[in-house]
Amino acid sequence: MSDYSPWNQVLQPLYADTALTRLGVEVTDDLIAIPMLEGGVVYPHAQFDVMADGTLQRREAVLELWNRFLRPAIVKELIDEYSAAALLLAGTEGNPSNAELISKDPTQVQRVAAELATTIICWDQ
Repeated sequence: MSDYSPWNQVLQPLYADTALTRLGVEVTDDLIAIPMLEGGVVYPHAQFDVMADGTLQRREAVLELWNRFLRPAIVKELIDEYSAAALLLAGTEGNPSNAELISKDPTQVQRVAAELATTIICWDQ
């Protein structure tokens, strides 16, 4: 990935489709895919869990929130892919991402969705 964006730092690590396939993930339309300036897409790591054998497993609750809530907001141009992905996937050691929270406790999906909706509405005004 030769094109640089500050968002790449926020969303790293990022995978190409060939890396996902090698790590046991089928590349499907419901994954969080971020378009690159030079064409193609990359897939942020935080939508996956790393299994004991080194393969990746999809975080289904995270992907469901992305596809039911954030993807439609992107289509309506309320938010772009990078910002939406950052809201869901970016975190720090002391402040876990929304994806981490949802992965550990799927009952948090509704609360996270409400917080994201409030943030997106505030940005849209």
